[in-house]
Amino acid sequence: HFTFILAGALLWYFGLKHLLFTLKNVWRKTPETKASVLIGFWFAAAYMMLFTGWRFPGHYHLTVLPPLAVLAGTAFAGFLDRLPDRALGMKRFLVGAAAVPAVGFLVMAFIIRPDTLAFRPIPDYIAANTSVEDRIFVWGSAPHVYSFSNRRMAARFVSGSHLVGMYASRPHKDIDSSKWIVPGSWAALDADFNLHPPELIIDMSPISSNWDRHPISRSPVLQRHLGMYHLEDTVLGARIYRRNKS
Repeated sequence: HFTFILAGALLWYFGLKHLLFTLKNVWRKTPETKASVLIGFWFAAAYMMLFTGWRFPGHYHLTVLPPLAVLAGTAFAGFLDRLPDRALGMKRFLVGAAAVPAVGFLVMAFIIRPDTLAFRPIPDYIAANTSVEDRIFVWGSAPHVYSFSNRRMAARFVSGSHLVGMYASRPHKDIDSSKWIVPGSWAALDADFNLHPPELIIDMSPISSNWDRHPISRSPVLQRHLGMYHLEDTVLGARIYRRNKS
């Protein structure tokens, strides 16, 4: 959350400055345009929504950017009007200040790229040991394995979250997530397996974040189907099971 605020420090400075200016006008009953008041409410509502789940990934803040940008742009335009002789220099400064976080995040993307692609041996193994027509099933929360291996899903579930009720990491690991399991999801998975038996079952639970509490052994449905498979290999900690030949 603070990284997002720091990266857009100028946006926040000018945006909050204009928001406070609007609030003062409303408090003093000074004539204020309806647009400014509505944008202020828009920003306040978007910002408060960030705290509903008490989680702050970067993409959650995207809803805040539009009203914040409008507020900041209005304030900055007024700032330039008061200093016409310094307008060009301030515009250059603004462009530079906007470029710094953009370049910083771009550099970080290349720095962490090896870590973000460290999983590639798993989909590479799948692609090399299956045909394009084969379907696979990934247990855990690793939908990228499907796309990077270029193999179709055997079930309708991109992630196992609906089956175990774990939709996000939480501070308390002892929380009972079973109450959030989507009703009928296990029956749907069973039907999908019967309709499209996967050639491979990839158990990502040992290496997926917070999935160590949800091994395949805890699922009677998966255990029953796994009886028709054999462990073929383990890649980076992910266990890969292949369907037995009839």
